[in-house]
Amino acid sequence: KILSVLTEAENWPWDFVDHVKYEAIAQWFVMSIDCKCVVKHPERNPVDELILRLFRSAAELKQKHEDINEEATKKQKIWVKCCTKLLTSCGSKHKNFLSYNQPALHTTLRKILEDISTISSLDSLASPALMKDFLTVLNSNTASVLPGSALMVLQSWLNNQSGKSSTLHSLLNQAGMAVNDIKLASTVTESVLEACFKDSEDDYEPAWSNILDHISWPSGSRIQQLLDQSVGSGHILLLHAYISFKRPQCISCKEEQVLASTLLDWMRLISQQPCPGMEPKLPLLYRQFLVLLQRQSVYSPDQAWVVGALVQFCDVLLTIADSSPGWGQNFLGAIGLRSSADISLKGKFLARALYIYLRILVNTDKTGLVEKELDEESTEKRNLVMSSAEVKPHMEKISNLKSNKAFSGIHDVIDWVITQTKDETNTLADATLYIDHLVVNRLYTDLFLKIE
Repeated sequence: KILSVLTEAENWPWDFVDHVKYEAIAQWFVMSIDCKCVVKHPERNPVDELILRLFRSAAELKQKHEDINEEATKKQKIWVKCCTKLLTSCGSKHKNFLSYNQPALHTTLRKILEDISTISSLDSLASPALMKDFLTVLNSNTASVLPGSALMVLQSWLNNQSGKSSTLHSLLNQAGMAVNDIKLASTVTESVLEACFKDSEDDYEPAWSNILDHISWPSGSRIQQLLDQSVGSGHILLLHAYISFKRPQCISCKEEQVLASTLLDWMRLISQQPCPGMEPKLPLLYRQFLVLLQRQSVYSPDQAWVVGALVQFCDVLLTIADSSPGWGQNFLGAIGLRSSADISLKGKFLARALYIYLRILVNTDKTGLVEKELDEESTEKRNLVMSSAEVKPHMEKISNLKSNKAFSGIHDVIDWVITQTKDETNTLADATLYIDHLVVNRLYTDLFLKIE
């Protein structure tokens, strides 16, 4: 009898129950019910299942959108909090249970995110609290599968979200600080940034200037841990966002120099250990570094540092251009299974093209920029660099790419690189224009490369 009553009650009008009464009953419910009921499994008590569905109905999540009011939204936020609390309890008390029922766990997590999407689409102001509650699941017992499952489901869900969604903005605002595990915090933030820039069917055009406003950065040792983790994991969108946030805060040339040195160290580490999905994001760091160098070249009295940093950056670019997979990856490549962490021919071409452009800007003994040596021999010095062993072999490698079938569609880009690098009027100030012309909508089409 009780089962039929509970089933019928799902369709009753629940708008007369205010959020205060709903919350009081919900707190009792979370404390009293078997927390495993939040995940569908063969041994779930049918009464527990129906009560859970009844609580969702009482939160008015089944109502038509036009019928939703402020009271309903408050109840819906309580509903989401109940679900995340039940899951967290399950992660602490029933680790093996979750391991055996991972597909059902993923379904539960997905439904919670779908409810969050529904609520947030009607009331964007509810989004921060809802996403904060979901992120608490990532802070659950690390010995259980729950945090990893929550991350996996979140990343899948992000693929279907619009870049202008309030839920994405709320995640950007909280992930760096609300997720305790630093690796998870870095991964979530990078995944959200990727979602912000994915192609969508609506007219929304993502821009860094808008997205950066939503990111909240932790302070103290936490921010350094987050950045270190991002370098190790190849989370370049996060690193780019941080440089964009930090550079305007620098109040002296020396502070910008320190920032540029830090970025150079990041790129050196990243070049030695590529990570999956990293390659198309690398131009963002190249460009950031060049902007910082350009400013140092104009404003800093320490021009020796500028030249030294530029030469070191050239070394990093060569490391990337000449990178090769290890023995195991060579074997996989031979059977057509190239690792997603490898730098492709396209990525190596970009690194080598940028290397040539920048190396020609520095004189043969690497003591100064050719553009700043105001004498009649500047052209001759540039030609000496171009014919040197540090440049000529790389120019030949670029030229030989035209015979590579993999580059059959971008012969015009190769020709442009060869012509442009021979231009005697090239300066460090033009370097960002050079990389923009090469990268945006030519070598890569990713929306995050469009700097506004």
